[in-house]
Amino acid sequence: MPLSASVPNGIVGMTNVGNTCYMNAVLQCLSHTTPLRNYLVRSTFPPNTRIAAYQTLLRALWKALETPSRRRGALNKVTMKEFQKGVQDALPQFTIYVQHDAQEFLVTLLDYWDDPQVSAMFKGQQLSRMVCGEATCAMHSTTQDPIECLCLPIPSSSHTRNGTNKRRETTLQACLDAYTQQESMPDWQCDTCERKSAHSTKQLQLLECPQVLVIQLKRFSYSEQGITTKIKTNVTFPLRDFQPIQGKDAASSPRYQLYAVCNHIGNTPNTGHYIAHVLSSDDQKWYKLDDDKS
Repeated sequence: MPLSASVPNGIVGMTNVGNTCYMNAVLQCLSHTTPLRNYLVRSTFPPNTRIAAYQTLLRALWKALETPSRRRGALNKVTMKEFQKGVQDALPQFTIYVQHDAQEFLVTLLDYWDDPQVSAMFKGQQLSRMVCGEATCAMHSTTQDPIECLCLPIPSSSHTRNGTNKRRETTLQACLDAYTQQESMPDWQCDTCERKSAHSTKQLQLLECPQVLVIQLKRFSYSEQGITTKIKTNVTFPLRDFQPIQGKDAASSPRYQLYAVCNHIGNTPNTGHYIAHVLSSDDQKWYKLDDDKS
């Protein structure tokens, strides 16, 4: 990750006020979401508006550097206490001193803000197609659902085998292909014939991509015995020109540039540490943001 002698605007640490690294990492990624930042900086909200607290925090992040040189090591840390208290009052499930899931926090926060312009930035549409496997029925059912985050599986063929230290590798496109491939639904009961069939199937299809695409890699697998395992497969991804919709509908797919990554470090979903890596819009270099140690 390239580091420069001077630090561009917005590269500011945030205080961890008690297992709030997941919150800090998400907020840092949102801070570097250019359309969201531009909207909030230019807008005026009543003080009691749900999104107003983040607007205040965002402005602090982008004004927290005091010296013109903006040297690394001269960064001010932005305290999270006031914002976190507001989150806990509004969303009590995200208590301090307890580790939480970053993706769950992001989706909950976007829903809580309930701002039409923000929702339009992050929401897309997907098609879910169910097909009954009973030959005498063969019912087809399609529904359209909004999506704020693509939760992509990591193909099982790429998982590290037990007893080996070799880390396997796959691609983001392979994860997306696994998400949209047809899957068997033997336990699904058809609403028409009210039967279950080993031949019933379900398939997802992206219909409309949002302006800001959020992707979560499903890094944890759960066994029937209740054992949780982290999937440590390396997933390679393009920094620019990622096109989620392929095939005959590719022309309708936007091309995305990567600008922020939220990373979980640890072996279980309820422990560990979150950090963010962001692409500065000022100097086009990547920076690691690790609470107030940035």
